[in-house]
Amino acid sequence: MDICIIPARLGSKRIKEKNIIKFFGKPLISYVIKEAKKSEIFDEIIVSTDSNKIKNICKKYGANIYFNRPKRLSSDKTTTMEIIKHAVKYLNSKGKKIQNICCIYPTAVLLKAKHLKRSFKILKKKNSGFIFSVSRFEHPIERAIFKKNKNLQILKKKFIHKQSNFIKDHYYDAGQFYWGKSSDWLKNDMIFTKNSEIYCLSRFEAIDINYKDDLNLAKILFKKN
Repeated sequence: MDICIIPARLGSKRIKEKNIIKFFGKPLISYVIKEAKKSEIFDEIIVSTDSNKIKNICKKYGANIYFNRPKRLSSDKTTTMEIIKHAVKYLNSKGKKIQNICCIYPTAVLLKAKHLKRSFKILKKKNSGFIFSVSRFEHPIERAIFKKNKNLQILKKKFIHKQSNFIKDHYYDAGQFYWGKSSDWLKNDMIFTKNSEIYCLSRFEAIDINYKDDLNLAKILFKKN
């Protein structure tokens, strides 16, 4: 089986009930479920949640919920790896033979089925490791500015006068999707392994929603996409 797991707890510190907040009239998570279904690559779309409210919403949009996520795995300190490991172990105990897993964040409202399909093709050619979505930093991170003892500092001074086209590209986690084989999810503690690969999205195709400003920007980008 090839499955999608969406981790969606009810609690959120910055935006109340962020995962199901209304976005153009529909719950945020519904857009993720819709694109996962549209990709037609998953045998099942499963939601891991601690909330009956989220459970009912996700069932309405076609996702499956087989268990209630334990309280110990429902805090803001719980890692994605812990959530996926729990889900996989539970599903294995019920006789489901899972091969490939895509973890998709419930706030990935700009998610596109085409990227799920393309990244899955890459995964199938690999023997091990993960593939996950990233975006490129718009500006060289070597020129990042920070304060130290109230004085402004540049991260790497030797890059101040270097043309940006001669500086290596760097990427950040786009917070959309994370592919891996079932065995890799179970045996690793992080997705950053020596065999992992990145799948690059443009900065207009992904946004990490943590604040209301992020939500407003997501609405602008959603309309353009």
